[in-house]
Amino acid sequence: MRRKAVKLCGAIAYEKSLKRLKIMVAKSPELKKRKAMDALFYLSFMIVPVIAFLVFYVYVNLDSFVMAFQRPIKGEQKLEFVWFDNFCANAMEA
Repeated sequence: MRRKAVKLCGAIAYEKSLKRLKIMVAKSPELKKRKAMDALFYLSFMIVPVIAFLVFYVYVNLDSFVMAFQRPIKGEQKLEFVWFDNFCANAMEA
């Protein structure tokens, strides 16, 4: 019997705290400003590692993949697409 009463009181207290929190969130412009400032703070910390990941991991790997299907043109500073010719030539030599 006592456990049921404790659970019931806990549930009622929980519902009341949720109602108070909803009212506070709806009426408080300071809370909205604080959440925006928190989001800006987290973004400022995460932007540098995300950019570093994109530049030094994603770009480098994509560039390596594209370069696998290219060959330098003799006498020029350009590359031409040869698709799978690089792989076929290496397979024939081995």
